[in-house]
Formats: sequence, structure tokens, C-alpha cells
Amino acid sequence: MMIDTDVFIRIFRGDAALKTKVDALSTDAAINTVVYLELIQGAQNDQQLRDTEAYLTRFYRLRPPSRPKRLNLSGFTPAHTACASPIR
Repeated sequence: MMIDTDVFIRIFRGDAALKTKVDALSTDAAINTVVYLELIQGAQNDQQLRDTEAYLTRFYRLRPPSRPKRLNLSGFTPAHTACASPIR
């Protein structure tokens, strides 16, 4: 089960019932890198940062592949060239 940022925000703001439910799932729950970074970015001070990182360690973290696949952009026309008329 993926857990999104808004769930953690509610937990960090004191929703004890939600924290109990999420803690029960923690061995089967995951977060992605974006959620992790959003929560780390939201820390207000060093202590909150440490607490956030410590709490998030119990969740499996999905990471993007180390080498992303190349996109085939042949035939792609950037919007600025497709829509813009030349400036004279």
C-alpha cells in the first residue's frame, strides 16, 4: 500500500487514530521518493527533521530506477516552436 503525503501531514499534526492505523500497516506500506522529499522539506527545524526521518524509516521506500529509460522524442515538437509565430 502506498501512503501519500497528506496522510503523514495529518499524523504529524496529531491525528492519533490515523497514526495507529498507519503504524499497523507499516510493514506492508511504502512511500515514494517524492513523498519522502516533501515531508523532509516540510520539517521546521533539525529536531523535526530527525523525527520525520526516523518515523519514515519503518516504511519501504520506492525509488526510481538508477538509470531511467531514454524517452523516444522523435517527432516531438516543443510547444514554443509549434505555437509561436516568429517575432519580427
